[in-house]
Amino acid sequence: MEPGKEYPSFQLYRHGVPVSMIGSPIDALERIGDQHLLQEYARLIAEDSDNPEP
Repeated sequence: MEPGKEYPSFQLYRHGVPVSMIGSPIDALERIGDQHLLQEYARLIAEDSDNPEP
């Protein structure tokens, strides 16, 4: 989970079947397995001036 952020947990579904509980956007992107989306999200978080420094 990203520092300073709280996210509600939610169920990840694939083809209508629940596959896991997700606790953060990073967790969801890692489980989806799309590295491009994961890298883009990480870039956006790094550039976000409202995001606290780790």
